Amino acid sequence: MTVRDHRAEAAAALRERGPALIARLRSADHADEAEGDALLEELIALYPYYPHWADLLFWHTPDATDEEVLRTALTHRPIAL
Repeated sequence: MTVRDHRAEAAAALRERGPALIARLRSADHADEAEGDALLEELIALYPYYPHWADLLFWHTPDATDEEVLRTALTHRPIAL
């Protein structure tokens, strides 16, 4: 499996599961900080190609909709060195 194939599979999984995770994280709909951390870790594991999930969710774009957050992560491309 190529990196491109893996990224495509991860993007499909993020489109399916990501909106619910993002909504729960942003609404603070979890029992405690440990559960919130687990949700964030699940999101990172689901789509590891976006390196700054917490910043995107809570700091850089606090007014963005959940769909905009998802789109930002999916369109992120690392800087080619």
